[in-house]
Amino acid sequence: MLNTDGSSFIDADERITPELFHEIQSHINDVSSHYRGFYLPRKTFYLGKWINHGDWYPAYDLRLYQKDKGCWVKEPHAKIKLDGKAKYLKNDMLHFSYKNLSAQLSTIDKYTDMSANEMEKRGTSFVTLQLISRPLFRFIKGYLLKRGFMDGVPGFVAAITTSFYVFMKYAKLRELRIKNSET
Repeated sequence: MLNTDGSSFIDADERITPELFHEIQSHINDVSSHYRGFYLPRKTFYLGKWINHGDWYPAYDLRLYQKDKGCWVKEPHAKIKLDGKAKYLKNDMLHFSYKNLSAQLSTIDKYTDMSANEMEKRGTSFVTLQLISRPLFRFIKGYLLKRGFMDGVPGFVAAITTSFYVFMKYAKLRELRIKNSET
């Protein structure tokens, strides 16, 4: 059971649907539940359309958890580390994403800086082939295997920008390695 000692977070560009609210309430009130947290499926509105496929849907995030059973882990994308079981909920949390592509590219730039720095700290290996292979595989996975193509142009752009994110993360890691070898 998740009691009143629970913790949650919702970003400013996210909304809880009434259906998700009721689903959460039913689990919170279930005294027999052994779950210590809940993953919420995030559905993103992107380039004028709800994304229903690809890497972006469902994007499950652990957003509700028992406070004494979870803690924040700082990575490029902060997340919760949970001590115990978590349940995946069915109803969507709505995400009204980037205002425009320029805002998205700015976010990609910021997060790929953090990702590359974290990868450098962890000593992540770098092979030049990764600049081609990892973004390509990410595109194939999101656009073809996870059927991002079914979301039309927004699905294509989402797959491209996601693979671009992966490309930039590794390109910036390479840049850091060059910079660090010069000092």
